[in-house]
Amino acid sequence: MSAVPIVKLGAGKELTPEDMEVLKERSKLGENDIKKLHAEFWRDNPDGIMTDITYEKFYQEHKTGNIVRKFPRELAFVLFDTNRDKKLDFVEFLMANAFASADNRREALGYLFDMCDTSLDGRMDMIELASLNTIITSSAKETQNASAYETMRVAGKIFSFIGLNTERKLTKEQFIAECENVPLITSMFKIKK
Repeated sequence: MSAVPIVKLGAGKELTPEDMEVLKERSKLGENDIKKLHAEFWRDNPDGIMTDITYEKFYQEHKTGNIVRKFPRELAFVLFDTNRDKKLDFVEFLMANAFASADNRREALGYLFDMCDTSLDGRMDMIELASLNTIITSSAKETQNASAYETMRVAGKIFSFIGLNTERKLTKEQFIAECENVPLITSMFKIKK
C-alpha cells in the first residue's frame, strides 16, 4: 500500500475533461501549464514512468523563470513519489512540479495537505495524517539527514496535531499552523535563495 493513494485520474497518456478538472483542482495549476507538463512528461517518458534521474534532467533543463524552482528537487521528488518506488507517474510528477513552484512554505505545505486529503473534504483525519506522517518522516531522513530520534519526535508531534478539535480532523489552516511549529518541518520547507 502506498503512503498516499495515487489519484488515478490523469495518469494516462490522454487527458479527458474529467482528468483535467481533477488535476487543476489538485495541483492549482492552470490548464495550459498542465497540458504543457503532460506533453513534456509523455515525450520524455513514453512508458509513463519518470525516474529520479529523468526528473533531475527535467529539473535542470528548466530555468528558474519558467516553472519556478524554489524548493529543492530532492524534496519534491521524495514527497510525491507516493509509493516509494523511485519513479513518478504523471500525477505524482505534476504535484511535484506544483509543489516546487510554490511561492512560500505555507503554500507548499498546502500542496502536501491537498495530496494527503484523499477524501477531498478539506479536512485531514487520522488515516490521512498517518500517510502524511510517513511522507514527512521518510522525507526528513532522506533530505535532512535526520536521526531516527528526530524523526520519531516529529512523528509524535504530527500525531498530536489531530487533537486540535472535537471532530478529530484538521483543516488546512490548522495543519499549516501546526507544521509551522515543528522546526524539522520548517527546515525541510525552507525556500531556496
